[in-house]
Amino acid sequence: MARRLQQRQVEAFYTVVEVGTVSAAASFMNLTQPAVSHLIRALEDSIGFKLFELQGRKLELNAEGRLFFEEVKRSLGVLASLSDRADAIRQNRASRVRIAGVPAYVDGMLADALGAFLTENRGFFISLESAPMAQIVEEVENGNLDLGIIGLPSRHPLLRVHHSLDSDAVLILQKGHPLAAQDPVPLDCLNGEDFISIGHGSPFRYEIDLAFLEPEVKLNVVAEVRTQRAIARMVRSGAGIALVDRNLAQEQQGEGLVVRDITPAVSWKICLITNRQRPRSKALDGLIAFLKEFMAPD
Repeated sequence: MARRLQQRQVEAFYTVVEVGTVSAAASFMNLTQPAVSHLIRALEDSIGFKLFELQGRKLELNAEGRLFFEEVKRSLGVLASLSDRADAIRQNRASRVRIAGVPAYVDGMLADALGAFLTENRGFFISLESAPMAQIVEEVENGNLDLGIIGLPSRHPLLRVHHSLDSDAVLILQKGHPLAAQDPVPLDCLNGEDFISIGHGSPFRYEIDLAFLEPEVKLNVVAEVRTQRAIARMVRSGAGIALVDRNLAQEQQGEGLVVRDITPAVSWKICLITNRQRPRSKALDGLIAFLKEFMAPD
C-alpha cells in the first residue's frame, strides 16, 4: 500500500527534473545533495516505483517518471492557481457569481452592464442565464442563483430586493404604419389592430393586460411569443404591432422599426434580488453596487 506523499519529496522531484541534476536542485532548494537524493528515494518508496534511470552519468526520467512528472505539473499548477485565487479573493478582486435574468434584459441592458463590470474587474467569473421570472425567484430561494434580475418586485420572506428601476412599455410598429404618425399613441387607438403579445406568465404580460381593461380595447392577437426580441423581429416583418420594454425597444429601433410612447403609460419595476438568508461575498456586494449605478437613470 502506497504511503502518503510528502510535499517536500514532490518539490525535490520536480526541481531535479526542472534544473537537470541533483546537485543543481540541492543548490536551488538550499539543501545538501544527499538530502535531495534521500527525498527522491523516499518519494519512490512512497509511490512504489522508480522515477529515474541512470544513462551514463546522468539521471533521466523513465517512462513512469515522465507520467508522474506530468501529474505533478498539473497539481502544482492547480496549487498556484488556488494561491492566485486566494490573493484575488482577499483583495476583493475575484468571485464566481451565478446570475439569471428575464430574457428582455439578459441580451441587452444586463449584458452591457456585466460586460462593463468585467472590464473593470479582472478575475471575476460570471455565469449568466435567461429564465422566466418564476424560475428565477425559485432558484434564488433555493440558493442555486446568487443574483436574479426580474420585472416587478417579488414579495417573499427569503428574498431581498436590493434595487428597483422604473421601466415602461412603448409601442413598436413597422415603418409606415398609420399609427406611427402619432406620438404618443392613445391605447384606445389600438382597437382592432393585429397584436403580437408576450406569452402568459410574464410580469410584462400582466401589466399590459391590465392596461387594456380600462379603455376596453379589443386587440386581434395574432401571436404569443416568449421573448420580446422575437416580438420585435415579427413586428419589423409586418406581422402586427406590440408593446415591449423601453430598454429593448431603444436597442431595436431603426431598420424598419418605429417606436412610439403610449398614453396612459404602462410601467413596471426592474429588481435585483438575492436570498436574504445566504451570506453575500464582498465581491457580490460590489457587483450589486455597480449594477445599481449602471441601471440608475441619467
